[in-house]
Amino acid sequence: MQPDLVIKKINLKTLITFFAFLFLFIMFFLIYSIFQIGIEEFSIFHRVRFIMINTVYLFFQNLIYLAAFLFATLFSLVIKDRDYLSASDNLVFSQMIQRSLILLFLLIGIYFIGSEFINPLLYNQLETGRKNAAISKILKQEGNHYFQKSDFELSRLYYEQYLNLMPQDVEVKDRLRQLRLKVRLMEDTEESYNNNFPVNTDYIELAGYYDQKGEYITAWYYYQYVVENDSVRRSFAIKRIEEIKNILAYRNSLKNNQEKMAWLNSTEQLIRNIHQLRVDADQYVQTKQYHEAYYTFSKIMKLDKNIKDAAIGYEKMHFQLKKIGVEMKNIVSSQVFSGKKDFVFYLDNKTMLYFADIKKILDIETVTQTYYVKDISIYFFDENKRIEKIVYAPYGQFKNNFMLTLYTLSLTDQEIEYLPLLKQCNKNDFDENVLAYLNKQDQMKLVEFYENDQNYYYLKSNVSKKDLMVVGKYFQKAKYNFFNQIPTMINQIDFVNLVFNQEGNTVENILNQNSILSNSEVNLLKSNYTMQKNGQYLLNHEIDEKTREKIWKIFQKSELNIFPHILNFNINIDLLYNFSYNYQKALNFPLNRLFSLRNLSGYQINNDLNEMDFSYGFNNNFIKTAIMDKISLIFIFFYMNIFFIAFSWRNKAHFQKNIPFLYQLFYPIILLFVFLIITGIKYYNTTFYSILSYSLDFWILLITCIVINLLLSIAAILYLSSTKIKNI
Repeated sequence: MQPDLVIKKINLKTLITFFAFLFLFIMFFLIYSIFQIGIEEFSIFHRVRFIMINTVYLFFQNLIYLAAFLFATLFSLVIKDRDYLSASDNLVFSQMIQRSLILLFLLIGIYFIGSEFINPLLYNQLETGRKNAAISKILKQEGNHYFQKSDFELSRLYYEQYLNLMPQDVEVKDRLRQLRLKVRLMEDTEESYNNNFPVNTDYIELAGYYDQKGEYITAWYYYQYVVENDSVRRSFAIKRIEEIKNILAYRNSLKNNQEKMAWLNSTEQLIRNIHQLRVDADQYVQTKQYHEAYYTFSKIMKLDKNIKDAAIGYEKMHFQLKKIGVEMKNIVSSQVFSGKKDFVFYLDNKTMLYFADIKKILDIETVTQTYYVKDISIYFFDENKRIEKIVYAPYGQFKNNFMLTLYTLSLTDQEIEYLPLLKQCNKNDFDENVLAYLNKQDQMKLVEFYENDQNYYYLKSNVSKKDLMVVGKYFQKAKYNFFNQIPTMINQIDFVNLVFNQEGNTVENILNQNSILSNSEVNLLKSNYTMQKNGQYLLNHEIDEKTREKIWKIFQKSELNIFPHILNFNINIDLLYNFSYNYQKALNFPLNRLFSLRNLSGYQINNDLNEMDFSYGFNNNFIKTAIMDKISLIFIFFYMNIFFIAFSWRNKAHFQKNIPFLYQLFYPIILLFVFLIITGIKYYNTTFYSILSYSLDFWILLITCIVINLLLSIAAILYLSSTKIKNI
């Protein structure tokens, strides 16, 4: 047979084998993706999209195995002796592998384009799809739950957000259409009821409004409020209360006198209870105990739903609690999402944060990304790197990328309220800044939860979740400064009325008045807080640690609650989460993106918050390793397939006719061998550069990587060039 005909025949077999393997590879990943759908929870609307994206993603990610299986099979089994022996004297091996080399370079190009441009996008779509699937499931469940409870407004809200993610769900669309009609009817009814409702909070006017509507018990409450708080209009309110009593007595004229008096007395007691609850609620608001205020307003509304200012207070407290804390319901809901375990990073060289679990999810109400964290431990070190104290909280949430709240509460169960506490603390700090601000009884109860030696207090290991809530309350009562933070900005009312316990508009007005603070303490605050044009008092940032500690002591002494459970820091949690110790995710970043991150090597915050340095933020060696890995994989793709071409040909079985069936049974072993070789090389490559990244500069490491891979490529080429058609 002529050499040209032999080469054409071999080229045809090469192409047929290539397309056969390409088809089988795509089908394998398609079936694998379908199988994965059964493991991960996706709605029917997400499944087709997930299967398509995941199949393409896995294809590009594993293209090196396709090439290796292809060439190992082609040159060991597909090209038989009879295909070339008749013209072997006039052929060289390079002629036989021309088409294979073209395919190899084509596959390398496809692999590079896929890994640098396509797979990063597909990976993000897969992650987004997984999150959207989980979120849409929760949204639909919540919508169904509130629909069954006839809470149509909340049900409508959840269904609308669900349809933003799942616009194909016709069933929910129809239900939402019905809900909107019901909500509109309810709004029209409420609007007609409230057309004449007073827009201000003048209690005489409110009382008169309910008086005219015949809501006499509510009117009585508002008149009673005027009696207690307005000396000018007290006599009018008392007179009107007596008239309301007579009206109510007339309405109950069928009762005997004893029953009538008992009913009026119980009603009067109800009014006094509501009034006392309102006084308590106002006090809680003033001292920023929003959780207690929320439930106090809730109790008022249960006693009389018509008291609108209680409903307004209830909504305001709801807003404040959402602002400063995290709801337990959201913590529980977040558990269905995947996240990261054992997340560790440094805030600075003396402060380390540990999260046992952190999850990034979409906040259903704000429709923004947020982070929920679990089992938070914040380690503070002294100059000798010894642990000075450990602050612990069971749960937390990032309110923005630079603010973490460690306050967890429930809006349905008043007993659930988690606050940060000390897991370990040196004895002096604990005695002087915690116990000293508690009464004797509270001191005794708190120390029951701790073991102590001469130097430290340690939280007992058997403390239950319920006891953690109790312990946290003691630290709240002591106003302990967990993070050595003081308010950077205070509003004028708080600064004057609460800190100094006096009425007035400026600091100067109270200097000569009686105050709970001494003149030196007042002057210290005056010298470190500057009043702004908007009335806020702004902290002078250049203050030393001793001054900071003195100012905190003043806040402990005052009635001001400054939320010590909120931790502010200057590391963007988004950046940390996306690049912290997630090596697989790093490999899905394009090389140009990884190169831009290679110099993250020291923690400093410049005036521009976008300019960040991370020597304490996280160890960046994994980024350097990922860069070397991605570069090496291109070379590995080349030289390993060159090696497999030559090795498979040199060790092929020689049969003039078909390969015996017994030999064909060993074919899966060939593929397994190829798979293990490629996987082992990749693993060794990652380990090798990971070790070198600790000791070599980036550019030296990069040059080393390129030189080593060039040498291995040259060795593979020499091995291939020495291969002959007849190797036996």
